[in-house]
Amino acid sequence: RLIIIGNLFRIAKQFALLDQNVFEGMRITIPKGAEAEGYRPFTKEELVDIFKDLNKMRFNERRFIPLMLLCTGSRVADISMLRHTDLKQTSKGIYYFDMRHEPIGKYPHPLKGGKSDERHEPLHPVLIERGIPSLFKKGNEGYIFENECNRKSDLLSGWFKRILDRLEIYEKGVGMHSLRGSFIDMMRNARIPEDARRAMTAHSSKDVQDRNYGEGLPFMPDILYKEIKKIDFSWLP
Repeated sequence: RLIIIGNLFRIAKQFALLDQNVFEGMRITIPKGAEAEGYRPFTKEELVDIFKDLNKMRFNERRFIPLMLLCTGSRVADISMLRHTDLKQTSKGIYYFDMRHEPIGKYPHPLKGGKSDERHEPLHPVLIERGIPSLFKKGNEGYIFENECNRKSDLLSGWFKRILDRLEIYEKGVGMHSLRGSFIDMMRNARIPEDARRAMTAHSSKDVQDRNYGEGLPFMPDILYKEIKKIDFSWLP
């Protein structure tokens, strides 16, 4: 809204209706975690159609990415740049993705929010049932999706857009990021507590203790697993 008003002031000054544009030079910062605005979540019916289409693909590592995005709520780059060493288990046997911000190195894995986005993301049971852990090879150091990690994310998004086009789902504000919104909606519907939802989607904590003392909930995959498994994915094709 402020951008619109600023543009009106700019035009008014251009036509000498105003002597000064008080909005000139103003920059509006998008709050952390608000990047999902503008992307609507998919409906359940749309998700069924999307995953039916993906299941028709011949074996291709790329087809696992939308499933992992839907079941973790992660951003595209978080998943497409996962390395073999990023899958770990707790002492209780819970699988989780060790999301670390490592922008440099032989196999970098940068996170959009830097260190503040680091977390231990538990795997929903459906990911285990569909063999996601088998993609990770013990002793390997490279990327899981080695054919995707070196490409620009917009190419992966373009591939997904073509699927949505084919299914007549695509419209402005719909894309791979919509899977993140769908996951967030499913967490709400499953009555998962707000602090757990923030921990699993790398959103800032409102709790001063979580922000400043100890590792906090994002690094407690055993606890988060008890919450994430409340989401029912049994309807997925």
